[in-house]
Amino acid sequence: MLLATAASGQLGVQAPPRTGAAAAPPAAGPASQDDPYRIVQDVVNIVVPVTVRQPGGTPVGGIRSQQFRLFDMGKLQDIRVDADYLPVSLVMVVQANSTAEGAVERVKKTPALIQSLIIGEHGEAAVLAFDHRQQLKCDFTSDYEQLKKGIEDIKVGSATSALNDAAMAGINMLRRREGNRRRVMLLIAETRDRGSELGTRQVVNYAELHNIQVYAVNITQVLRQFTSKPQPPRPDPIPPEARGLYPGTVNTPTTVAQITGGQGGSAQFVPLIEELYRGVKGVFWRNPQEALVAATGGREFNFATLRGLEEALASLGEELHSQYILSYTPSTRDEGGYHEIRVVVDGYDSKWVKHRPGYFWGGMPGAGN
Repeated sequence: MLLATAASGQLGVQAPPRTGAAAAPPAAGPASQDDPYRIVQDVVNIVVPVTVRQPGGTPVGGIRSQQFRLFDMGKLQDIRVDADYLPVSLVMVVQANSTAEGAVERVKKTPALIQSLIIGEHGEAAVLAFDHRQQLKCDFTSDYEQLKKGIEDIKVGSATSALNDAAMAGINMLRRREGNRRRVMLLIAETRDRGSELGTRQVVNYAELHNIQVYAVNITQVLRQFTSKPQPPRPDPIPPEARGLYPGTVNTPTTVAQITGGQGGSAQFVPLIEELYRGVKGVFWRNPQEALVAATGGREFNFATLRGLEEALASLGEELHSQYILSYTPSTRDEGGYHEIRVVVDGYDSKWVKHRPGYFWGGMPGAGN
């Protein structure tokens, strides 16, 4: 399958992809030596993985290609349906800053599951760890021992977690893989970005452009607080004997901490409340992980234990192996802006059909997040 590309028709110079565009205008190939002004258009291919589930949540197999209809901007498209499973190119993007140590230790116990349930016999995987940097721990490989070594080699670093920058690095790795492979990113990280140079909108648009499906396993705030190594407590500026407590209480550092709540190791719930308020207000684009998942038709998982992580990976593998891959060249390329995609499967209610919602076509939709 070919990908949406953009090139310049002026003297055959290849133009770099534009930041912020999830799909580019009809591409022009390089000029020939015989006719330097001749423009040859490349094929634009939009890939739409589709999951069809029963009311109980079980994926549905055996659907015929004739049952699928796809509408782009409300116009019926000529589609190709790949019902056979396509090999997966998976990049694992794992948050490995100083606050994610507990989650990283759980991830290190999962290479066998990733190999058997997600990658499969013909797939390949790469491992990218990040804090304020991106560290390639394992390039794309189908060898289990290399994958296992790459995951086990993840080490936690600074307190920063540049999620957007790491996701873009993963996109750049995936976009170079062969066009006949599924391009999948697995983000194992907190939902928030801390210190990226890139905005969420830029990363989302590039994921759409290169037909990359993003799945996320969230490291929750409570998990981060309870499983990471606590920082040494700051010394109390007031000596215990100077604090006025209850009559009959011996003023020691322990009793002071028990009564006043100071020097404790409990979770900080204020960040949780702030995240909740952001959700209530509907400011979803401030959550890069949620934006990437929603825009590419992926799925979010949460975990607080090793078993929870294993169940999330099993669900991810089940979904990837049961999807139908629709691809098409849009007949609506003359219409700029956001293109909404709607897939209809004859015999199934739309609420049980999941796919990417659309893509941006043309100029830059806006800057920042």
